[in-house]
Amino acid sequence: MAKELLLTISTPNGKVFEDNVVQVNANISEGRIGVLAKHSPLVSSLKISLFNIIYPNGEIKKGAINGGIFNVGSDEVTILTSDFLFQEDVDDQRANEEIKKIQYMLDSELKPMEKQGLEERLKYEELKLELYKNK
Repeated sequence: MAKELLLTISTPNGKVFEDNVVQVNANISEGRIGVLAKHSPLVSSLKISLFNIIYPNGEIKKGAINGGIFNVGSDEVTILTSDFLFQEDVDDQRANEEIKKIQYMLDSELKPMEKQGLEERLKYEELKLELYKNK
């Protein structure tokens, strides 16, 4: 039986997910990483990307994460993010509406920082749709 690690995901609203898993796969600033129990400690920034977790029974749960901090301890992974969503929670209609709204705003005159923020929001919404389409 594979050793487990505790995955905790927190947003500005507090802890939103906590469970024992055997593996966490995510895109950090250094590239794609897969973390198992007894992994070397690591702290890195987390990219806006798809991620997945693997439960002890072999179930794979996929999601989208809106960047953040990825902190690995010996038997735990803590993710601090502004937002994340599991595949089964994606609302494709809402994501499509957000994409249209963001694209409309991107067509206006923006300061570079405003444009970058909107582009990041757009990428996250597009990832949600990708998750939805791959159910």
